[in-house]
Amino acid sequence: MILHQDVFDTSFMDCNVYKLILTSSSPDDDVRMAVGNVNSGIIFCFAPVSAQQISLLETLRFRFISIRNTYKYTQNEGQIEVLPDEYSISPYDPTYPMSDHDIKKLAYTIGKETRYFKDPFIPESKSTALYIQWVKNSLYHGLAAKCFIAWHGETPIGICTVKIKDSHGEIDLLGVLSQFQKKNIGKQLLFSAIHYLELQGTKKITVVTAGENIKSNIFFQKNGFVIESVELVYHKHIR
Repeated sequence: MILHQDVFDTSFMDCNVYKLILTSSSPDDDVRMAVGNVNSGIIFCFAPVSAQQISLLETLRFRFISIRNTYKYTQNEGQIEVLPDEYSISPYDPTYPMSDHDIKKLAYTIGKETRYFKDPFIPESKSTALYIQWVKNSLYHGLAAKCFIAWHGETPIGICTVKIKDSHGEIDLLGVLSQFQKKNIGKQLLFSAIHYLELQGTKKITVVTAGENIKSNIFFQKNGFVIESVELVYHKHIR
C-alpha cells in the first residue's frame, strides 16, 4: 500500500490531493489508518478488483468513479497507412511555442474522458487547467522524453507524448481533435512514439486508459496492446 500527496494535482485543486495505491494484500487496518490520517483534501484510490477491498472502500465512504486499464505493447501486425498530403507528424520543436488556444483544445480532448472530469466535485475549469499545464510541462519543461505532434497544414490537431524510466517506456498523453479522428492520425502518432521508444532500447512499453472509454480500449487492442492489469478508481473528498 502506498499513500502519497500528489503535488501537481494539489496545485490545481485548492486542497491537498492524495493517491492511495492498494495491492491485493493491503491489510484492512493499514488502509483504515492511512485514510484516517488525512484530515482534509481529496483521496484518489487505485485498487485491484477485490470484493474485500471494494467492501472496505465503500465502508470508508469512498465513491467509485472509473476503471483504469494498463496495457502492454506486444507487436503491431497491421499495416500503417500513409497520411494524405495535408497531414503530417513530427517531433515537437519547443523553440516554436504552440498557442494557448491550440494547447487548450488538445488538453480538453485528452482529458475529457478521465477521472478528473468524471468527479462531480471537481469543477471542469480546474480539470481543464490541470491538463493544459500537463501538456505545457510535456512540451516545454521536460516532463516528456519526446512529444509528437500531428499537423493539418500548420495547425496542431493531435499529440502523443512519452516518458522513459529505466528501460520502461510509457505512452503518456495521446489525443486527436474530434473532427480529425478516423483518419489514422492517432495510429500514426502512436507508432511514431513506439518507434522512438524502441530506438531508445526500452524493454517494455505501456499505456493507461479508462476502462469505460470504449473507443480508446479498442484502439489500443487493435494496435498491438494487451491488458496487463485492471484497477478500480475511487475517490473521497474530506472537508
